[in-house]
Amino acid sequence: NISSYHVVLTKLNPSLQASYVGATNLGTPGQEQTQLTRAVAGQPIGILWGPKYEGVDANGKYLYSDGKGGKVPFANAVDQVIGNGLPKFEFGITNAFKYKNFDFNFFLRASIGHDLINTYRAFYENPNIATSYNIVNTKFFNPNVTDGAAYSSYDVEKASFLKLDNATLGYTFKIGKNGKPGMISSLRAYVSGQNLFTITGYTGVDPEVRYVDPGNPPNVLAPGVDRRETWVYTRSFTLGVNIGF
Repeated sequence: NISSYHVVLTKLNPSLQASYVGATNLGTPGQEQTQLTRAVAGQPIGILWGPKYEGVDANGKYLYSDGKGGKVPFANAVDQVIGNGLPKFEFGITNAFKYKNFDFNFFLRASIGHDLINTYRAFYENPNIATSYNIVNTKFFNPNVTDGAAYSSYDVEKASFLKLDNATLGYTFKIGKNGKPGMISSLRAYVSGQNLFTITGYTGVDPEVRYVDPGNPPNVLAPGVDRRETWVYTRSFTLGVNIGF
C-alpha cells in the first residue's frame, strides 16, 4: 500500500491567532520564546519556521539568510519556512512466502519527504555549552563555532526512512500421521525479529513522523518536532516452536 496526502488549514479562529494554537516553542530551559512551527489559513499544515542557516564565518560566528539572498548575523535574520513536518508519501509492504517446508514473512515500511526539528541538537550540540551538558556529537557538529547556541534550519533534518519492522522465518517438520491420541501431529520451529533495521540520514534517535507535538493539550497543528523524550528503541529476537497434537 502507498498513500499520499496534502493537508491544508482552511480556517483558524481569529481569537487564537496570538496563542500557541498552530505554533510551538523550543521549551525549557530558556527557549520558551523560540518559535518552531506555524499554522496559517490557506497554507499546508506542518510548516517548520525560523531563521535559515547559511554557514559559519571565519570567526566561528553563525550566518543566516536575510530573506534577500544575503548572509547576516542572528540579530538580522529573517524567519521563514525551513521545512515541513509531514511526509510527501508513505508506503508499506507485507508478504509471506513458502518454499517446501520453509515459510517467511515480513513487514517493510517507509515515510518519504518529511523533516524533523532535532531538539537534542538545538540544545546540546553547540560547543559553548559543554560546561552544562554533554555535547551531542553528530555529523553536523562543528568544534570551531564560537557563537552562542541559536535555533535555525541548522537543527532541521530530512528524516525519510525505510524500516524492516518485523520478519519471521519458520520451518515445518514432517511428522507421520499415526492418528494416536496425545501424539504430535505437527511441529514448526521459527525465529522472529522486531525492529530489525532502519535506513535513514536522520541523526536523532528515531526518524518516525511526529504527527502531533506533545503537550497539554497536544498540538495537532504543529507536527515535525522531535522532543527530548524519545528513548532508544529495542531490537528483539524470539525463538519459538508451534506444536500440534
